[in-house]
Amino acid sequence: MRVIGAALASCLLSVASASAQTTAFTYQGRLTDGAAPADGAFDFQLRLFDVATGGTALMAVDRPGVAVALGLFTVPLDFGAQFTGGARFVEVAVRPAGGGAYTTLGERQAITSAPYASRSATAGAADSAATAQSATTALAADALGPACVLCVLDPQIAAVSGAKVTGQVPVAAIPPGSPAYVQNATTEQAGTSFNVSGTGRVGDALTALRVNVTTEYRVNDERVLAVGGSQNVFLGRNAGPANTTGFGNTFLGHFAGNANATSVNHTFVGTDAGRSNTIGHGNTFVGRSSGFDTTTGFQNVFVGLNAGRFNVGGAANIMIGSSAGANNTDGVGNVFIGFSAGASNTVEDRNTFVGYNTNGAAGIQNATAIGANAVVTASDTMVLGVASVTVRTGGNLVVGGSAAVTTLGTAGATSLCRNAANLLATCSSSLRYKTDVRPLTAGLDLVRRLAPITFTWRETGARDLGFAAETVAAVDPLLAVYDEQGRVEGVKYGQLTAVLVNAMREQQAQLDAQRAELRALRAVVCRLSPDDETCR
Repeated sequence: MRVIGAALASCLLSVASASAQTTAFTYQGRLTDGAAPADGAFDFQLRLFDVATGGTALMAVDRPGVAVALGLFTVPLDFGAQFTGGARFVEVAVRPAGGGAYTTLGERQAITSAPYASRSATAGAADSAATAQSATTALAADALGPACVLCVLDPQIAAVSGAKVTGQVPVAAIPPGSPAYVQNATTEQAGTSFNVSGTGRVGDALTALRVNVTTEYRVNDERVLAVGGSQNVFLGRNAGPANTTGFGNTFLGHFAGNANATSVNHTFVGTDAGRSNTIGHGNTFVGRSSGFDTTTGFQNVFVGLNAGRFNVGGAANIMIGSSAGANNTDGVGNVFIGFSAGASNTVEDRNTFVGYNTNGAAGIQNATAIGANAVVTASDTMVLGVASVTVRTGGNLVVGGSAAVTTLGTAGATSLCRNAANLLATCSSSLRYKTDVRPLTAGLDLVRRLAPITFTWRETGARDLGFAAETVAAVDPLLAVYDEQGRVEGVKYGQLTAVLVNAMREQQAQLDAQRAELRALRAVVCRLSPDDETCR
């Protein structure tokens, strides 16, 4: 290293009074490393001589760790009482801060008269001020000349390159209205833009016509809105933070889709909705904690608070209603609709429960329960409602309460009856189903007491004919149908045939007897009158 144009500048610290004068002064210079200005920290060793070359140093001063910026440095010096009026020279040696050999920089520099401003201690105040001002001006003209091209005084500054400005710049010194920088103001500054690569902070409300972010919005340093990956939208604290390659996902709510990384095509809406999902795909969870534990399950639809809450691997399920299917873990193809519908279902498949608190027994499959509190207990069975009167068709359809059949199939050859269990069954007459069998004796007498009627149906207004069930029950209780409360409900029209058969048999016996009487009478008449027409 070498010094180029080292300059000496001396400034009196004060000229207000003689007692304030000292022997201290400032040494300024420019340090280069080859052709480039030096930068960094350097150790300086400055020695004072009374000759330009040779001789013995009068005094040495070490200044370690001096900051050098753009080659410029300033070193405070005080050689004490060494300035007695004779010539003085300073020799500078430098090395990188912290160690190594010193390098002497060029020739010794002559110290000009500035340090001798200390004579003002014996002069008057006005004289001292004038002398100090004169000395300083002369020094500036001499010391800051061509040898120190980057050392300037304020009066010489007309403009300064922004690259050479360090420290704070007073706001009042900045020309207003320039589009080259953004000013600190409460009104909008036209024609200005800014671009920063680091972080920024706004202490109050931020107003903008349009905000364009690359990945996410944060509140209190927690992500609340992001569109990371492909075709994804994440809205809510910790919604979808683990997503990497998953696409087509929409997570809305606190911790919605929190663990999802690679799975695709989900819609999770609500706090903790789909929180644990990892590799399942195509799920739709709407409601707080809906599908919370689902990890591998796919193509499920859970809607409602805790709907499908503990589902893990179950797939293709539809659970709608608060806590609907909440305990299902791995069941597949179930449909649960209603509050707590299917609450007991865990691993059972293809069950359908519709209605408040509808449920099914453990282990059943392909079962259906419809109606509030309806419970189905067997596989491949449908239960409608919970009323005690039920009918079953085909051995598997259970209809409770006032269930109506509005559509009938085509005509068939099999009659249906309601058995003792209030279930629809084939109208069988086999002795396999009968005990205490006795002959029926009622006949013509019973038929004579029956009173057919015509009437109009209240519901439809249609005219019809038949019997009054109450009248039939009074004639013979066995011919009436009763409800669960023992009230007369209908007539066993089919059973009337048995009575009619007996009546016909009685009539036939009467006819046979009359025929026998007629034959006997005819024989008597023919004996008495052989020529009578009846005898021909």
